[in-house]
Amino acid sequence: MGRAGHLTPLRDRLFANIGAPNRAGCMEWNGRRNADGYGVISIKVDGQWKGRMAHRLVFEMFRGRIAAGFCACHRCDNPSCCNPVHLWIGTKYDNNRDMTAKGRHRNSIKSECRRGHAYNEANTLLKAKSRRWRICHREREFH
Repeated sequence: MGRAGHLTPLRDRLFANIGAPNRAGCMEWNGRRNADGYGVISIKVDGQWKGRMAHRLVFEMFRGRIAAGFCACHRCDNPSCCNPVHLWIGTKYDNNRDMTAKGRHRNSIKSECRRGHAYNEANTLLKAKSRRWRICHREREFH
C-alpha cells in the first residue's frame, strides 16, 4: 500500500486487515507482520510514519489505554491475533512468566545447559528469576 492508502482512517485500515474469528476465536492480522509474527501497521506520529503493533492498537481501541512499560499479552499465544478478548495487560515479566508456564519461552524448553549438563530436578537450583545447574555451580566454585 502506498502513502495514499494511509489517508484511510486508522480504524478502517485496522479492520480491513483483521480476519473473521477462526475455530479458536482468533482474529488474525492479514497485513504486514514483523519477524515474530505480530501484526504491524503504519501510523503518523508527530509528522513521521511509525510502525505500531496492531494488537496493541486494537486493545486500546476497544478496552482502554495501555500504560507505558506494559505489554498487550495474548491469552491464545497467537502473535497475529487481534481479538481484544484474547488480550490482557501485563509487564514484560508477566508475559515472560506466562510464556514459561506454557512452555513457549526459549529458555524453558532447554534440556541442558551450555556445558551439556542435563536439566532435571536433581540438578537444578531455582532462583526467583532464573535457574542454575548444580554441577555448573560447583565447577565455578572450585575452579
